[in-house]
Amino acid sequence: MTLLAKIDPTSISRRERLLLDLILSEDWEKESDLAQILWPDDQFKMEYFRQTREKLYGRTISLVLNFEGQSHNQKVFSEAYREFAAIQILKAHGFRKEFLVFAEHLVKKAVRYEIPEIIVSVADSLVKYYGSIEGSYKEYKKYLKLAEEFEVIHLSEKRIQRLFSGLSIDFSQSRNGKAKTSEKLLSCIDFIENTPFHDTYRYRYYVYYIRCIYAHLQGDIETLDRTCNEALVYFQGKSYPVPNSVQFLFGFEQKASLALQLRDYDRALKTVQWAKETMSTSPYNLNVCLIYQATIGFHAGLDDLVREAIAESAEYQASGQQEEQWVIIRAYAHLLGILPDERFRLSRFLNELPKFSKDKAGLNVSIITIQMLHYLKQGDYDQLIDRREALQKYCNRYLKGRADGFIRMLLAVPLHQFDPKAVEFYALEKGYLQELVEGGKVADSEIVPFERLWEEVMAELMATKKKETA
Repeated sequence: MTLLAKIDPTSISRRERLLLDLILSEDWEKESDLAQILWPDDQFKMEYFRQTREKLYGRTISLVLNFEGQSHNQKVFSEAYREFAAIQILKAHGFRKEFLVFAEHLVKKAVRYEIPEIIVSVADSLVKYYGSIEGSYKEYKKYLKLAEEFEVIHLSEKRIQRLFSGLSIDFSQSRNGKAKTSEKLLSCIDFIENTPFHDTYRYRYYVYYIRCIYAHLQGDIETLDRTCNEALVYFQGKSYPVPNSVQFLFGFEQKASLALQLRDYDRALKTVQWAKETMSTSPYNLNVCLIYQATIGFHAGLDDLVREAIAESAEYQASGQQEEQWVIIRAYAHLLGILPDERFRLSRFLNELPKFSKDKAGLNVSIITIQMLHYLKQGDYDQLIDRREALQKYCNRYLKGRADGFIRMLLAVPLHQFDPKAVEFYALEKGYLQELVEGGKVADSEIVPFERLWEEVMAELMATKKKETA
């Protein structure tokens, strides 16, 4: 959808403009909805829709071919794939000499920037050309060797990428509980240890990332640091600039994430400060740094860090999940008295967030907690009682670990008629409070530590009880 938004509306027909506006509005579910809006009474509306859609999408091809990206790597890859498309056309139309010049130039570029899929395909074409057309045994052997070498590399890269993708799903679903080394992680480690090691950017990226995940699951911050530092040395030593995102991942995100989970707030904060001061960062990366800074402030009880992060975030535009995270951070800051002068309206808060976050065990935990705290502070007990059954089902379906225990403690508040002693007894009897007190890894959903939120809940219940008995 973003690429379609780059189409110049003056360069397309009126019908295409109407369809483009409807597509970009995203206020539709099926293509038939769009056809019904544009041609409500026409029996051929779906045919008209398909014709218009093909013309409109066809115009994006020129945008794609001219899209160069912003980073050095994006530009190099864009150029390489444009050249690859060009030589396929030259080969198909029988322009052999032109094909040869472009193909040999592209192979050299693809080798330098380690793009095995292009190397293999173009080298195979050159093998065929020098073997069956030109009859040059020397050149035939040269490109055959190149094709076979990078075919092995390309296959290994694809295999480790697929293993990593499966591991990422497993890892993200296990981090909120007591993480154990999964079968998928063992498969990844086994693959790394029992297959030839390739000294290419993409292969090394996945190897380092998998080792970082292993260190995360083991809670081994020293091994994680060594792995990240080794990765940085390797990528910074490449003959071409690597994406900033890679340096940001291994130089900051991996280190800060595990330090926060292990409650090593000094180390986490130093990592944030290092990233802000030394790395060339985009608004997106700076927002990541500031979100971590605010989270560290909540967890370490350093409220000035939270205020500073919120104030600084105004300088950098956020979008998508980052924007949602800032809405949640500001709401927590208000409810915890960190931003006492900031007005909080629950209806506005809920309107700024999706009704059902795709991250069922993440942002929704904060959304639920903020609503419960707000109702509690406002003395709106009816809302707390009305929501209890639905939230009980939500816990059973989506939550585990610390998040599950904390939300169940919240649900006990209306269950025990808002009596602080009864609520605390329940939390102790079920072991939920002990689990929070004893610690363990911080859950990803804990923008504010559950211990601090529970103290706030109990303080509100005690204050209400005191007023009732006064």
